[in-house]
Amino acid sequence: MQFKITVGRGLSEDEAIAEATAAGLHPVTIEVPADKNDFHWHDFNSTAYLLEGSVVVTEQVSGKTYTVNAGDKFEAAARVIHREDHQGFKAVFAFDQDPATLKMPIDRSPAELAAE
Repeated sequence: MQFKITVGRGLSEDEAIAEATAAGLHPVTIEVPADKNDFHWHDFNSTAYLLEGSVVVTEQVSGKTYTVNAGDKFEAAARVIHREDHQGFKAVFAFDQDPATLKMPIDRSPAELAAE
């Protein structure tokens, strides 16, 4: 799995947190300001439960574009080069590791991945 969208889950913030916790993930609610970022990758798996807004994610290798809307669940594998374009959104992000231990910055350059 690189990316997976489950459309129209429509979970509340509390329900998304409960589902993520039950799955052994570490949920955090984040309001993300508008952005159109460059291609990057993350060294962790994550799930986002979109509560408000929408985001377009483009995977670099395939060029495939995913549109994630409020109510959708978006799962992303680690080490997939992608970019996001959005006008801001609110989501419960559920990480496969404690967010306090994430290597910063979380948006990593494609050159770093190529060097590994």
